[in-house]
Amino acid sequence: SVVSMAAITLAVCIFLLGVGRLKALVR
Repeated sequence: SVVSMAAITLAVCIFLLGVGRLKALVR
């Protein structure tokens, strides 16, 4: 459904944001 799709998209965005911050911290 649209809700699950939006939830998955949001989770992916948060995950990528976390990875980006982690890489920024490492560097």
